[in-house]
Amino acid sequence: MSYRILVPLDDSDWSRSAAQLALWLADRSPDAVTVTGLHVINVTQSRGAWLEDLAGHLGFEPVIVPEKVEQTFRERGEALINEFEGQCQTLGITFQTELVVGSVVDRIVHHGDHHDLLVMGVRGETETRFPGQGGGTTERVLRRASISVLTVPRHQRGLTGIALGYDGSDGAARALNTVRHLSELAALPVHVFFATEGAPEGVSVQEAISRLEATGVQAIGSEVIGRPEDALPAGARAAGCDLLALGYRGRSQLKDIFLGRTTEWLVGKLDMAILVAR
Repeated sequence: MSYRILVPLDDSDWSRSAAQLALWLADRSPDAVTVTGLHVINVTQSRGAWLEDLAGHLGFEPVIVPEKVEQTFRERGEALINEFEGQCQTLGITFQTELVVGSVVDRIVHHGDHHDLLVMGVRGETETRFPGQGGGTTERVLRRASISVLTVPRHQRGLTGIALGYDGSDGAARALNTVRHLSELAALPVHVFFATEGAPEGVSVQEAISRLEATGVQAIGSEVIGRPEDALPAGARAAGCDLLALGYRGRSQLKDIFLGRTTEWLVGKLDMAILVAR
């Protein structure tokens, strides 16, 4: 069965990096991988019905605009789709493309339901036009997505290794499963980390290593001392990993540490790819 990767496309460096990383994964995989390029046009023309057009007139997506403006957005979307198709054809990668009208977040989340992995830039066109104000789309997608999301920084095209933050929780188990798939796709080594602030936690990284090695994935493990939001990225960099994988929820929700809110906080703060597993 083909592994399915979804890439939202926009006219930003972050989106192009995400597309390049998705194609890099597909190109390295010994198994069948299909990459879907999705562009969402978030404007539309008036349909002439007051009630149907009200939300768009109030600024909700898709926003009501004149015909010429809508045509400009559509032409730009078609150009992005054509660019993506050309890259896939050059590499010989199986691909699909979708050009749709609607709310950007809604459409990404909906299409994600039919894929195994969502790869998207940590920021997008808003950041290009208004520096310091981007990232909202990625944050909203992360909260609503039903599949794992790999967020990509501005200039990352490939991966050297995966750091897995592990705390024994269900969220960490989902992250482990997604990491196993990625490691198998791209023959990437995995370094498992458990972050502790000094108190005994009763969690061993060996259980994660054993599960990975049972499927043929090369893995080693370490305990790192400090707050997870600091210790995990530092451990990943020290191990030469440029992808940090975390579950969306972990064991320590009440204290807001390790996986959970830490995951949301880290996305966009680090100059490295982050996998948020579902």
